[in-house]
Amino acid sequence: MNKFQNNLTEEQRGNRAKQRTKWLSDRTADKIARGIEMAQMIADGISRKEVSERYNLSIRTVEGLFNELQIHMDVNNLQHLIAELIREKLIK
Repeated sequence: MNKFQNNLTEEQRGNRAKQRTKWLSDRTADKIARGIEMAQMIADGISRKEVSERYNLSIRTVEGLFNELQIHMDVNNLQHLIAELIREKLIK
């Protein structure tokens, strides 16, 4: 979390989480859901290469999905993305 996020109350964090989901459209919802599934696999210790093989995608496509999630979740790297998804109870 950055300095700003540390100063937020639980209610404000919840409101931010709700605002984040507003950008989801029907067209992108499946892509985001797939990215979250892939993030769960990474959290479980599976490599990006194995994830790309399981989904029959190039590793660049998998990294692109993670980059899009990072932008929308306002995080800087994959580890921070996974931590945020766990915090928001989107993955375990």
